[in-house]
Amino acid sequence: MHTAEHDDVTLIVRECGERTVEACLARLAALFPGQPIHRISNRPFVATLRASLQRGLADGRRWTLCIDADVLVLPALRDFIAEAKRLPAHFAEAQALVADKLLPARRPAGNHLYRSALIPKALASLPDSPGLRPESAMVDALAKAGHPYHQSAWLIGLHDFGQAPADVYDKAALHGHKHAYLGELLLPLWQGWSEEDEDYRIALQAFLDARDLPPPVEVTRGHGSAQAGIAPVASTEALMRLLDQAPHRRPEAAALRQRIERDVFNVMAGQRRQYELTLPLWRRWLERLRGGYPYFPRQPGSLDD
Repeated sequence: MHTAEHDDVTLIVRECGERTVEACLARLAALFPGQPIHRISNRPFVATLRASLQRGLADGRRWTLCIDADVLVLPALRDFIAEAKRLPAHFAEAQALVADKLLPARRPAGNHLYRSALIPKALASLPDSPGLRPESAMVDALAKAGHPYHQSAWLIGLHDFGQAPADVYDKAALHGHKHAYLGELLLPLWQGWSEEDEDYRIALQAFLDARDLPPPVEVTRGHGSAQAGIAPVASTEALMRLLDQAPHRRPEAAALRQRIERDVFNVMAGQRRQYELTLPLWRRWLERLRGGYPYFPRQPGSLDD
């Protein structure tokens, strides 16, 4: 049944042949019944990013939600959007957390909620040389221009579950360049888990291969068949079972999970403290009383706990 609660949000799926694209679309359709979902695909990734922002701007809604097709969203996505709508008006973007399969932790990936009125500034902030993190570079440039982003503690989806072998290889190779510093903790986990899950055998080989190759100039990938193989079932119940068994919950992953999540927590704490210091004392008291930013209520099981 259609509800008007999030009619002010443009829904965009950024796809590039992921096996989970149909499951991703089904999840969004279930959470936002009756709303159109735009599918954006281009090469390299920075072209997809630009087209997605332009689509959101043209749609004329207050918010533009970009979900990558390798994310299977959970009902908490709606809570995250409600939280973001309470941000101060100069905040340009908000991100939530996902449970990552390859990097076993709760971390920001594959989801961005943009304030559409500030998309022209976002487009103007796109780097000339995209590199490996064009969206992060754009968001950082916006922050330096006075339009910060908000890192939320809401866990809104599963990331990189059920992907095709070629996509697992490409993503793990990218991790080998972007997250090489985690190799000492990460590789033994993948080695052990490879005995029961082929994804980790592929990821291990890709990470090691990346050590002998120069980093790519920009993020790009081939357009594979989204129908190849078997993707996870998209029901909420199935995804919650998958979440209960997610690798970040395994005891042997504790050290790596804490390393990654500590960095995320530090980002959140730094953002909120920096903003708090800009407020006069009376405003701090008021925002604390009303539960506004930076004093949003803590969520059960979140990184705030």
